[in-house]
Order: sequence, then C-alpha cells, then structure tokens
Amino acid sequence: ERAAELYTEAIILNETEDKTEAIEKLKQAIELNSEFTLAHSMLGDIYFEVGDYEKSETAYEKATELNEFSFNDFFNLGKVRQVLKKFEQAAKAYVRACELEPENAAAHLNAAKCYFEIKDEPQALDNALEYSIRAKELDPMAGDTESLLGDIYQARKDNVLAIESYKRALEIEGNKPDIMISLAVSYFRAKQNDSAREVLDSVIEIDQSNSIAYRYLGVYYIRVNDFEQALQNYLM
Repeated sequence: ERAAELYTEAIILNETEDKTEAIEKLKQAIELNSEFTLAHSMLGDIYFEVGDYEKSETAYEKATELNEFSFNDFFNLGKVRQVLKKFEQAAKAYVRACELEPENAAAHLNAAKCYFEIKDEPQALDNALEYSIRAKELDPMAGDTESLLGDIYQARKDNVLAIESYKRALEIEGNKPDIMISLAVSYFRAKQNDSAREVLDSVIEIDQSNSIAYRYLGVYYIRVNDFEQALQNYLM
C-alpha cells in the first residue's frame, strides 16, 4: 500500500517536472515491492526523458521480466537500446513487441531499422526487408518506411525496386534532399546517369550548399567525360 502511494506521488512529481524527486519516490516504492512493474516502467520513462539511457534500459529490462506481455515495455526497451546502438538487442525487443501487437506499424518499422543496422549478420537484411514490408502493409502512407525500403533494396543491389521506393517516399514526404540523393545513387547504379543528374540538380536548387550533391554531380560529369565540370563540382 505504501509502495502504491509512493508511485502516485512520483506521477504527480513527474507531471510537475520534479523528475529527480520522482525518481527517488519510485526507488523507494521498488525497495518496498521489487515486483512493482509499473514503478520499473515509469522509472524507465523518466530516465529516458533525462537522457540516462543505461539506467532506462535496466528499468525496462526489469519491467519486461516481470510482465512478458507488456507491449509498451518491450517497445520502449527497443527504443532505448536503439539509442544506445545495441541494434541486435533492440531488434529482439521490437520483435517481441510485434508479437504482442501484430498490427502495430511502428514496432515493425523500428524492428526493420534495427535489423538494417546489423551489418555482420547475413540474415539481418532479409529480416529488415520482412519487417519493413509488413510495416508498409500496416501503414501504406509512411514515408520513412518507403525510404528504409529504398535503403534495403539498394543494399541488396536491387536498383529498380530501390528507385521505386525512393520515388514513393518523395511523393509522401516531399522533396527531401537526403532521400533525393539516395535516389540519385540508385539511378547511378542502374546506369541512368541523366536521371541521376536531374535529381541532383533539384537538390542544389533546394540547398545550394549541399556538398554531397555537388560531389555526386562530379561523378556524373566524370561518367560523361566532362572532367572540367567534374572538377568544378568537386571544388564546390
């Protein structure tokens, strides 16, 4: 009963931005009842908000141990591990979240993002594709899902599908230079040099100081044997 009172006090303190005192109340509650799942969850939330990610991870881990059916705790555990760049462990947490809520697009997208970051596991790229496709099925209008699909297809050297995904992402998100440059790279890989140049010209119209776009324009001019223009773009 006293643990519940402390938890309630922590909620009020957190709402009034007294997070340090809220943390202390939660610690006291956990000392009285080590299996107080909600206290561990809230502790994870507050530690995440204040940027103490290691402690946030520990709190969420305990919450998931105590309640293996808590979608929020597994999702948040994945989120904090993602911040900590523990991508393999983050993916496992998100996968469990997907099992608990199979219709949750965000959980599938984040699982895909984490798998995409795992560079040394051959199966990881296939998993990234699987979860991103499912995320797209659940939310067809998510531009970040299309952009990720473009990255995955590009990594798989499937330039046609990469181009389609990046173009779809731009339709949803509008002209974002980073997506446009990725599209240009896929055009280059598909040997569609003029299409790549058109996209890069558009990037520079949006952002005249975009050094990456100038560098890739240099690549274009090398490919068409205009070395003077290539040099000028490399110097920009």
